[in-house]
Amino acid sequence: MGTWNRWERAGVWAVVLLAAPALGFCDSGRVVFQSRSEGIRATVLAEPTPLRVGPVEIGILLQQENPPRVLTSADVRIAFDVIRPQAGSTPWNGLGCVTPGRSVATSRSHSSNRLLHSALVGLPLPGEWLARVDWTLEHGSGSISFPLTVEPMSPSGFFAWWPFMALVPLAIFVYWRRASLLSARRRHPLRNRQHSPSVGVDGDGRNSF
Repeated sequence: MGTWNRWERAGVWAVVLLAAPALGFCDSGRVVFQSRSEGIRATVLAEPTPLRVGPVEIGILLQQENPPRVLTSADVRIAFDVIRPQAGSTPWNGLGCVTPGRSVATSRSHSSNRLLHSALVGLPLPGEWLARVDWTLEHGSGSISFPLTVEPMSPSGFFAWWPFMALVPLAIFVYWRRASLLSARRRHPLRNRQHSPSVGVDGDGRNSF
């Protein structure tokens, strides 16, 4: 009980190795909109495309045009408003589901590409949406708005996003297993030294190794 068994180690590594390529792929995304505002070029990327109901990763790249440089220190937020929902659609209430009209903060720590301001959001309804990106800099602020078409959730949507779903229970399991191992070692400290070399005294009173 004091160590991980081979099946536990194999299971953890299998989930990590299978999820890593998918998580890395989601960091790239495809360009869905690009515009200029107040001397700043804003490029919006999304994954998966076409956009569907469910989790969507949004990445925003801000570039100053003169002199050219990437603006990584900006405070960037994104908001979504549904304009025309698809008739007869049932709202999806899942991971990171957005509230129409309420802005969501982005972070560069969410993406392996540290040039992107990104956020993982959930789009609850198919139909026509309007997205708005707002940013604040030391010397000013700006915003862009653009339309988005969100399609119904794909029957295989879960399989496309299973790496994100798997990381939470995996982290909980690793934390629980580590805590149980530490607890077992505290309860039975002598078991950890059962294979260590012992020093004793032989019949003549001398130390024996």
